[in-house]
Amino acid sequence: MAETKILLFHKDSSTLRQLSQSLGGAEYSIISSTDLQYTLELAREEHPQFLIWGSAINNQTKKAIRTLKRTDSGKGLSVIAIGDPNQSDPNHRIEAQEYGIDDFISDF
Repeated sequence: MAETKILLFHKDSSTLRQLSQSLGGAEYSIISSTDLQYTLELAREEHPQFLIWGSAINNQTKKAIRTLKRTDSGKGLSVIAIGDPNQSDPNHRIEAQEYGIDDFISDF
């Protein structure tokens, strides 16, 4: 059975390292990046099943996620954004889903 690939994106390298270590003991192949463009490149090349997005969700990142999800590489990709509890607002979630964000988790 193929290993599940998870791509982690967070601009803070210490947070990224902590998140990677949290998931590292499980049966996952972890790929990580602190750079938006490199993250998108990794997603296209590595074909992860999950992208855990730990950076701010702004217009640039919404467009990047939407563009990625429209590619062949991004069609089966689930994007999970790490966010604060205020992001549980239904309107925010609906807008995020329109851009390709599948779900939110609170900070770990």
